[in-house]
Parts: sequence; structure tokens; C-alpha cells
Amino acid sequence: MKRFVLTVLLSIAFCFAACTHGTGEATAVPLKTAPSATQTAAEKVVQGWDFDNRFGGGQCSVVETDAAYYYTAPGGTYLYYYDKVSGERDVLCGRPECIHDVEPENKSCNGFVRLYGTLGYWDDRLHYLTYSPGPNGNVALFSMKLDGTDKRFDTQMSIVIGSVYYTPQRLDYHRGMLYSYCTNEIVRNGVPSCETCIFRMDPKTGELKKLFSLETDHSDSDPSLFYAGKYVYFSLDHREKTDDNWITYLDIRRYDIETEQIEDLYHFRKEGYLGARMRIWVDSEDLIYLMPCDMLDGVTNKLYQIFGGELCVAVDFETEGIGGISNGIAYVLSTPKNRMEVRRLDGSVIYSGAWELDSLRELISGKETDFYVGDAFGNENELLVSINMFKASNNPPSSTCLVKYDLTKPTPEATVLAFDPWQ
Repeated sequence: MKRFVLTVLLSIAFCFAACTHGTGEATAVPLKTAPSATQTAAEKVVQGWDFDNRFGGGQCSVVETDAAYYYTAPGGTYLYYYDKVSGERDVLCGRPECIHDVEPENKSCNGFVRLYGTLGYWDDRLHYLTYSPGPNGNVALFSMKLDGTDKRFDTQMSIVIGSVYYTPQRLDYHRGMLYSYCTNEIVRNGVPSCETCIFRMDPKTGELKKLFSLETDHSDSDPSLFYAGKYVYFSLDHREKTDDNWITYLDIRRYDIETEQIEDLYHFRKEGYLGARMRIWVDSEDLIYLMPCDMLDGVTNKLYQIFGGELCVAVDFETEGIGGISNGIAYVLSTPKNRMEVRRLDGSVIYSGAWELDSLRELISGKETDFYVGDAFGNENELLVSINMFKASNNPPSSTCLVKYDLTKPTPEATVLAFDPWQ
């Protein structure tokens, strides 16, 4: 994984002129950046030891090695692979007599996983949480080799504190620990509320430790985590609807894995709808980017950045759709309008135009199919998109695929890396 690009801005004063102030929202031009002389937020990234932030933020699983891609859909039943050299894709099972995913739950298939959270990669093995009889939530950590062999039980995990189940939404391995989050509906003294919890799990002992908990009367808080050296950054956002407007709340904190302390970094209360399901990308301690996944109908997306304690609009996109941020890029994808817009974080355009969707119909029978973007990951050379396909008829009613779009071509070329017929 590429190391983080560390940047500083040319001028604090310029940022103050372009950023949001008070409760208003600005329309700022991108702020130019220059290389930083010091390495602060990010340290040297080691594959399999530091989490690969390209594949964070969503709920589907992508792992990339030198030889292959690995994929599972959210809550996926089967684990799939794509061989970079041969172009072969299939369920990750080496048994030649196996029928693999011909049926919804073929438990005899070596690629059958039925995940909780997402797929993990460390110690040259693929790791995942799944149901297993036992105490403290009946969830266990399993692993297998990259070729799908040597599938084995590793650790019985605890996901219960008191009477509350903390079901992992992700499984991010960073420097020896697993990090995740969940949102639970709870009742305190007869009053219902929503608890958003950031927690870690020890892959060797199974111990769960709550790192941060926020209780509100809002059920739409959606955390986003980012890993940089000894820090785990996380953002929380939610919105309130007023009589004539919206109010957006955005909080950013970081956890120091060495001191085990949490530091409050930024708290914003802004009038207006700034978007929902914010994704975070930390370029340096001085520069943090945010990109909402969802906007109101009829409103195009924006890339935000934080500098000098202010929230700035870094890039205005032209496209309505699902937004996100990955390794040095931000994107907006629209399946109804068949439009893809990918930009670098400085606002320069990598690609803007139509994208290939029709060939995906060949994966499933029938033409009455609606496509929806799940998650997307990548860099300025390629974009990996998890696409949900819903059929008006046939059985099963929905499927999921992972498609790689080559952004180095004049029109991005699509390559299907995985297809799950049972989502």
C-alpha cells in the first residue's frame, strides 16, 4: 500500500478566506498543497501490519495482494477471488468436486464463510468472523491461506458487554488489533436512544474493549474509520431536520493506540445538509478530507477538507450520486444517469462521463435489472466498484458483483472480478 502523501497548505490566511465560517456553507476553490518536510500523522506503512485504507469505509470486503483480489459482499456467504495473471475468477475453494455457490448455503464448500463484518488480511492469511457455537455472542475468528486451503478456527471472540451485543460492522486489522463499530438501539430509564460505539478486539484472546460510545436520539450516525501510524481516526455525523432547513453535526476524534487515549479534534455544527455517511481520509495531521456518500435529491456532491479548525469545500462535483473517497481520489457514481466522475483531491479531473454497466446484465438472466452502487475503492489508475443488481423477477431477486474500471483508458474499461449470485 502506498504511503500517505503528507501535505501542508500554502497559507492559513487563504484557507480562512475560502472556508466555512460560523454556521454557513462556502463554495471554495481547491486549496493548493505542497510537500511536507515532516512525517507526522502517517508513518511507514507495512502491508499486513497497517490497515489498507483504500478498502475502508464501506461494508463490503476487498483484499488485494500481488497475485489476486479477494471479495465478499456485505454479510457475504462465499469468498471469491480473481487471479491477476490468468484472469480466472471463482469461489475460493480448491476442491475440484465442489459445486461451490450453485446453492445459497453450501457449507461443504471451502469458500463458504458467512461473514460478520468484513474480511481481514494479515500474517499472509485471510481472516473473517462468523457464527460459531460458544459464549459471549457465539462469534469466532477463522482464517485460511491465500489459496483457500488450511481453513481453521483461530479464536473465540466476545461481542457482548452486559446484555448488549456489539455486532462488528467491519474487521479492520491495524498493528495487532481489530477495530470496528456498530450502532445499537438501546433503552435507558425507559427512554429509547441510539448508541454508536467504536471498539477494538484482540484477535489472539477474543477480548472486546469499548473505546468510545456516543448516545443520541438520532439513529443515523454512521462512523468512518481511518488508520495512520499509531492513530485510529474516526468521524461521526448526523443531521437534524428543522422547520425550514437542516442542521449537520460532524465530530472527528482519534485514538492513540500507544497511550490508549482519545483526543477530540473537531466538532462542527453547520446549518444546511452537508451530506450523510461521511467518509474520512487523513492526508496529514494538518489536512483531513471528508466526502459524503449521500446527498439530497437534486444536489450534487462536494469534497470537504479541514484546515486551521475550519471546514472548507475543496471540490464541487457536477454529478449527483453515491460519493466516496479513496487513495488520493474522490468520486461520484450514478447508475440511474450512467455517469462516473472521478477527481484527484486537488480537484483535477481523472474521468467524467458514462461508464460501462450493460455488460453486467450478462452475469444474470433477464433484462429487468436495476443497478445500485454499494462501495467503491481505488486510486487514480483504477476504481473497484461493488454493484448490487436487483431483478424484477427470477430467483434469487438480487446479486452482487465487484467490477474494476481501468481509469487509464479514455473510457474506463470494465473487468468483472467477482460475482455473488446470492445477495
